[in-house]
Amino acid sequence: MDSKPPAATSRASPARTATVFALGAAWLAVATGAGPREAFALGVQPFLAGAAIKGAVAFVVVRRLTGLRRKADARAPEDVRGPGDHGPEGGRRSGASGPSDGRSGP
Repeated sequence: MDSKPPAATSRASPARTATVFALGAAWLAVATGAGPREAFALGVQPFLAGAAIKGAVAFVVVRRLTGLRRKADARAPEDVRGPGDHGPEGGRRSGASGPSDGRSGP
C-alpha cells in the first residue's frame, strides 16, 4: 500500500518543484554567465504558470481519487481482507493444499 497519505505527498510537491527550479536557475547562471535575476527570468519564470496548473490538477485528482477510495472502502463487505484475499475461501482453487493466506508450512 501507500507509505504516505496523499495529503503528505501533495504537500511535499511544491518544495520539490521549487528545488528543481532553484537548481536549474543556478545551473543556467553558471552555464551562461547570467546573473541570478536574469537566470530566474529566463529559466524559471516561463515555467511557473505551467507548474501551478500542474499542481492544481494533481491536487484535484488526488482529492477525487481519495474520495472515491473512501466510498469504496465504506461499501466493502466486512469479510474483505485485502488484495490477496478473494472471499471466504481466500482465493483457493478446489483441491489446492495449504493455508488460505498463501503461506506454506506450519
